[in-house]
Amino acid sequence: MWPYWLMFALPAVGALAPGRMRRRQARVARALVGLVLALMVGLRHEVGGDWDAYLRHFWSFGAMRWTDAIALGDDPGYYGLSALIDGIGGGIYTLNLVCAALLAWGTVALAHRQPQPWLALLVAVPYLLIVVGMGYTRQAAAIGCVMLGLVALEDARVRWFVFWVFLGAAFHKTAVLMIPIAALAVDRNRIWTASWVMVLFALGAWLFLLESSQELILNYVESDYAAASQGAGIRLAMNAVPALLVVVFWRRLFRATRNARLWLWMAALALLSLPLLQVSATAVDRMALYFIASVEFRVGILASC
Repeated sequence: MWPYWLMFALPAVGALAPGRMRRRQARVARALVGLVLALMVGLRHEVGGDWDAYLRHFWSFGAMRWTDAIALGDDPGYYGLSALIDGIGGGIYTLNLVCAALLAWGTVALAHRQPQPWLALLVAVPYLLIVVGMGYTRQAAAIGCVMLGLVALEDARVRWFVFWVFLGAAFHKTAVLMIPIAALAVDRNRIWTASWVMVLFALGAWLFLLESSQELILNYVESDYAAASQGAGIRLAMNAVPALLVVVFWRRLFRATRNARLWLWMAALALLSLPLLQVSATAVDRMALYFIASVEFRVGILASC
């Protein structure tokens, strides 16, 4: 139990510390905490509901050349990385550590943009880092990439947002569904930006989703597995509460920022996912994991208002 308390205690100390560190010191401290979090998540042993399944995947794809693994795997980045790591003598822990590093990097980077970075990082520990990071290895890496993309989108660097989302989709194909957010969030050149973003979205959907679309529909909508996420309602409620706060207090939350559209759309999508539970709890639950990486961070802003 102590490793989980350590993961929670590190950002808690930063959030409760009475004094303020200099900007450079704070960056170094958050980077070190992010490193510890990545090590804790990545070097876990037999933790996570899909541990055995991931181990079998690693043995299967690790025996291939990395080019073959990319061609055969549904998530080419993850399976290609599996083969590459096995080829240089690494194991499942090395693979998990790379995925955890992406999640920790994205979490720390997005938390750094909040008025209360340590508080935002603290909010992320219990579910995003512990539950998602240790239980959804591929999607955890994808979420880390999406968070890095959101940081770029806050700076109006739409191309970098698309790049990070494409990289995330290589680890878990569902990440590609986040690309249209760029078209909704931009304030300038909306028509032109929306046009090329949607073209890239169509390309991403063709690359990552088209071939496995029937399997996805079967698994996430039509099969018994589609209703298997019994905790989906609770997890969606975890997003809905901060999303509702974002909508209600948006004038106070974004009075000093230039990216209100981005976070309002993220909050709106989190709220709109609630009625979709009746269609497929598992599919909505999977997509809701991406909103955890954004909407819940905004709760930290309320503490500074």
